[in-house]
Amino acid sequence: MHVPPDKFSNLGERLPKLQQVLCASLQTDFLEIRKINKSCDKFQKLAEKIPEIKSAVYVIFSKYIKREDHENETFVFINGEGETVCHVSGRDIALYGMLEGCGLEVSEEYACSWHEEKHGL
Repeated sequence: MHVPPDKFSNLGERLPKLQQVLCASLQTDFLEIRKINKSCDKFQKLAEKIPEIKSAVYVIFSKYIKREDHENETFVFINGEGETVCHVSGRDIALYGMLEGCGLEVSEEYACSWHEEKHGL
């Protein structure tokens, strides 16, 4: 059985308090992680409604749910160590316009396997 390589080489050291199930789901590329742009108006308005979200640095979400179906998703907001800050329903927020790259290092093994898979090598 082929075991895919971990996606991120530094996930454990950057987010040491991340729940194991979230870590495994990110490493297998089942879930997506992005950094939150806290300076955008959209985030500022959200923080007024949900004060605990101010301590969030990243958001974790499904990469396989279509944009029009995000109202059925729950987004996991985590702090800079990986601790869950809050969960927010897609009915209450649209993430578009307030996300940035996550800044985590993609492992060389993952990048090579992705390239090989994409190009049929």
